[in-house]
Amino acid sequence: MKRKMVLLGLWTLFLLGLLLGPVGDVGLPTAGAFSHWDKVAHFGLFGITGLVAAYSADFLKPMRMRILFGLIFGLFLAVSSEAAQKLLPYRSSSFNDLMAGVAGVSLTLLLYALLRLR
Repeated sequence: MKRKMVLLGLWTLFLLGLLLGPVGDVGLPTAGAFSHWDKVAHFGLFGITGLVAAYSADFLKPMRMRILFGLIFGLFLAVSSEAAQKLLPYRSSSFNDLMAGVAGVSLTLLLYALLRLR
């Protein structure tokens, strides 16, 4: 159990470092038809966050509770990181980034639940 919680802690620190650290031009492709790579990144990062949180929640025995923990943890991080970005002078907050994070954690855990709980 301790190792899994350490994994969740390290992932959370990594995620917050990415979301709250100063960034310059990250060099994502913007030419062409698709220019929303940052939304894809938010979707994926928060999807992984939900899975890591659900996996790490050994202290909750029913799988449904672990999935609920992953959902609440991921949603809390998505909302709080966007709120924190609004306070930082070198970052900007975006409702669309928030929605991409919410969609990522929600859809990933829904798929996980469908696969695990059948």
